[in-house]
Amino acid sequence: MSVNRIVRVSISRTLLIAVIVFASLGALAALVYGSLSLAATTHVSQTEVTVISTDTPDFGSLPSGAWSEYATVFISLPAHENPGLPMLEAATVLPYITGGVTSLMVLMLAIQLLRRRPFGIVAGVAMLVNAVVAIGSGIVVPALKAEAEQIMVAYLNLPRHGPAPDWVTPASHDWADTDWTLVLLGLMIGLGGWFVLRGRAMQQDLEGTI
Repeated sequence: MSVNRIVRVSISRTLLIAVIVFASLGALAALVYGSLSLAATTHVSQTEVTVISTDTPDFGSLPSGAWSEYATVFISLPAHENPGLPMLEAATVLPYITGGVTSLMVLMLAIQLLRRRPFGIVAGVAMLVNAVVAIGSGIVVPALKAEAEQIMVAYLNLPRHGPAPDWVTPASHDWADTDWTLVLLGLMIGLGGWFVLRGRAMQQDLEGTI
């Protein structure tokens, strides 16, 4: 084996080991931070609601042409009194689940490469599952937050229009609120999974003709 090949193999193995380490840390971080965020959401369930008010906050003298107004209000409820808590919890953990599943998928692929094993059906299916989780998270999380906001406002019977001096306008689900970054990530991973499965099928067809 030439020196250049030895160097290339060493660099390749080192990079793969680094990917394995970081993917493992990513999966662990998703588990830890996801658990902490879920515990915090359960302890203090809170949502931010747009508020329209006829009053203005008093910040003292403001420069000429400047003004201030209330734009949002935070609503906090004890967990046992919040009917929207399950949706807030789901919206909290789904992004961490996506991060953990993606880290595990990268970890599996890196180990396969390190062992010089070809990607099989399991790898392709895992990538497709990862894609579904990522796309679903990007679409569902904003919808869950909006629905929880609606439920909490209705539960507290907060005014939604005038003539009250202050009223709130809870969010409604809008496709524009979709996390397109997660959706794009899911599409890319899904395309990779399809390539793996397609390549596996083509390889089997080629072996059958020899």
